[in-house]
Amino acid sequence: MDVGVRELRNHTADVIAAVEAGEIVYLTSHRRRIAVITPVNGVEGDLLRALMERIDRTPAFDSGLAEAVEASRALYQTQEREPWS
Repeated sequence: MDVGVRELRNHTADVIAAVEAGEIVYLTSHRRRIAVITPVNGVEGDLLRALMERIDRTPAFDSGLAEAVEASRALYQTQEREPWS
C-alpha cells in the first residue's frame, strides 16, 4: 500500500489501522517511496527484534579517540596561553 505524506497527515488513524491489521505501508513523497511503515508482529518484526537483540549483545567498543582529542585540546589550549614555552 502506498500512502502519500499528505494522505498520511489527513488519514493517520486509517493508516495506523491498516498497519495494525498487518499491512505494509510505503510512505511516498512526490510518488517516490521514502519510508516503510511495517507491523512489528510479522516476519519483519521478528527480524527487527533479532537485530535489536544482536545490537544489545554487541560489546561496547572504546577506541580511546575521545581521550586523545581531549588531551590534544588541552595541549593546544596550554600552548595558546604560553606561546613562548
